[in-house]
Amino acid sequence: MNTLRLVFHEACRGLIDELEEMYRKNNDMLNLNLGASSSGEKLILQLTWEKNREHDVIVELVDTLYRCITGRLKLVFIEDILKKNGGILSLEEREEIMNRIKNGAAEEPEAPEVKKELIDYLHEGRSYLDLDGFARFRLINYLQNIERMVYSYIGDYLEERRRYTYLGILRMQLEMRSSRVEVIHMDVDSAGDLYLSDEISAGTRRMTPFQFWRKKEKEFQETVVNVLVSLAPRKLVLHRNMIYLLHLSSTLESVFKERIVFCKECSCCRGDTPELHPEY
Repeated sequence: MNTLRLVFHEACRGLIDELEEMYRKNNDMLNLNLGASSSGEKLILQLTWEKNREHDVIVELVDTLYRCITGRLKLVFIEDILKKNGGILSLEEREEIMNRIKNGAAEEPEAPEVKKELIDYLHEGRSYLDLDGFARFRLINYLQNIERMVYSYIGDYLEERRRYTYLGILRMQLEMRSSRVEVIHMDVDSAGDLYLSDEISAGTRRMTPFQFWRKKEKEFQETVVNVLVSLAPRKLVLHRNMIYLLHLSSTLESVFKERIVFCKECSCCRGDTPELHPEY
């Protein structure tokens, strides 16, 4: 008879139900002691099986343990990482990031290295398996991938929060300013240069060449938005080619809101002439 003492986190209590189901289907080859004892946050089960059924048991057991490690136990690891960042994240923010991670879980690829390590470990004839310790010592690359994923979510969240605060400040500044021009037109030419034009002077001011904003897009966008907020136009017309600066256009829409007009029908947007037209 082979025996395996299985230790796992309280958060993985659902593993008991899965092992019970496995026992009901395979009681001819597996004995399961479900008198689960506990030690702190850990639960302990004992499984025994006939040596000549070892291959079948391991196949079933690996699938069950794999689902536990990549499911409930993975969430325990993620929570630990988020708690380590308690200095920069409030409880509500950690919960929000956790919800985002859970919502994106379906898009995550499988982790075949987890199954491989489980198979190797069980074939070694070990009689004790602590899932938490097993993951931390034999699934180092897997845990590193989880950590990178969590920090990516944290980074995206903090950037989103910074952007939300930044846009709020810009909107407040815009409302406090007197309009220096009535209308400003924005367009991008065939070379990728951004142009601003006001209907009073009918002149065109070249802002920044494509090569610069492509390499330093963030700095370019903040410069353009700050210039426009300082001018505080009553109406901001975005012409068709602004679609090539989609992120900038989205930021402007968030700041200028009802002042934004999207143009697709003027002679400039139809391609009849390269000049900006004062139809607005």
